[in-house]
Amino acid sequence: MIKPFISIIRPWNCVFALLTTFFGAFYMQSISFTWQACFGIIAVFFISATGYVVNDYCDIEIDKINRPDRVLPRKLITPEVAKKYGFYLLRAGILCAVLSVNFYCISLAAINSTLLIWYAKKMKKVLLVGNLLVAWNACSTFIYGSLLTENFHNVITITVIAFFLTFIRELIKSIEDIDGDKVGNVKSIATLYGASFTQKIVLIVSSILLLILISLYLLKVIPFLLLCSLNVLSTIPIIIYMGYVLYKKAIVNAKSISGALKYMMILVLILFLCDRGLIFVYGGI
Repeated sequence: MIKPFISIIRPWNCVFALLTTFFGAFYMQSISFTWQACFGIIAVFFISATGYVVNDYCDIEIDKINRPDRVLPRKLITPEVAKKYGFYLLRAGILCAVLSVNFYCISLAAINSTLLIWYAKKMKKVLLVGNLLVAWNACSTFIYGSLLTENFHNVITITVIAFFLTFIRELIKSIEDIDGDKVGNVKSIATLYGASFTQKIVLIVSSILLLILISLYLLKVIPFLLLCSLNVLSTIPIIIYMGYVLYKKAIVNAKSISGALKYMMILVLILFLCDRGLIFVYGGI
């Protein structure tokens, strides 16, 4: 019976959120790895897990169509048990955030916890707002980590990239989830204006990200090699593929593209690490 409780929190997604927090804290930093930072980073795992449980609890009817293999549609645990589980995860997350003894991190943890619940219960069904909230929560792990070590100035660029890539992925997922979202009265771009129009928005957003990266290079924020690598491995493939699909008047394989975007974010992290490096010193634990 333990497996459903692990599965419902999307453990690998939570681990990735933990890693991006770690990245935000220690990218280009040489700093003592204290127990306060440890608790602060662990808090992200629990709060992320809370978001997935609450989302599944609120989306059980939609998931019967879009994600019938998930824990609640398969009745592996009851909605009431999931609700209690999410509450305990939230308490653990907030407690860890408090133990970080960092006012800014505690505040951001409280704000994001509220936003995750608000998103799942209401905002997911509001046009674009739900997509933007998910994108914010994804990129804010970098911000949260940077606040633990006063490292915000070093993670601004990757925070922006994470926001845009997550927003693009959310738009793609709205195409994938269009049938269940219609049943659940979710007002996404895909349900209101169709898959083809959503693909045009993805193309526009990807182009904006491309222009932002070029601007960051011109402002000497990122080096030329990193600019080229980021565009070759993220924005340009999306733009080319979306342009091709729109030219052919076809519909994207949303599930495959959504999965690919996850790996793109991992590649982006690796590129930043290769470009500048991650330096840390254990101590104070």
